[in-house]
Amino acid sequence: NSRALALAEITKATADPASASAWLPRIRACFARGDFGQALSLAELWSGAEPNQREARRYIESSRRRLELRYRQALGGDEICVEVQDHSQIEELSGEEQRWLEELRAAGGVTTLREILDRAGPQRVEILERVTSLAEMRCLRLSPPREA
Repeated sequence: NSRALALAEITKATADPASASAWLPRIRACFARGDFGQALSLAELWSGAEPNQREARRYIESSRRRLELRYRQALGGDEICVEVQDHSQIEELSGEEQRWLEELRAAGGVTTLREILDRAGPQRVEILERVTSLAEMRCLRLSPPREA
């Protein structure tokens, strides 16, 4: 898990303040190899430890943009139809995932990725991760855009 690895690295760095200068090379290395999730996790944790750190903020914004683009392309674009499927037999769902699916179902059960993202606010990457995960678990069905 990217976040767990990042937390372990930052915990180690914050235990030794001199190693805080090592955060930037770690973030850059993650970013350079395309591991934007790890770069984001490290930059967010660094920003939490040093809220005025502009370089951390820059990597947060850039990593979020790259992750969002990657997820949107992998899912099939903004106009892809997203339909809630029967998920009553899936035990792996968290309470938050179940609530989110029920909210989607209550709103009609079928929407587009664009409409979901319009309501996502600043948590777009997290929502895209959720859509991807729920589609993989077959709780959501993704289909080509409907004809107008």
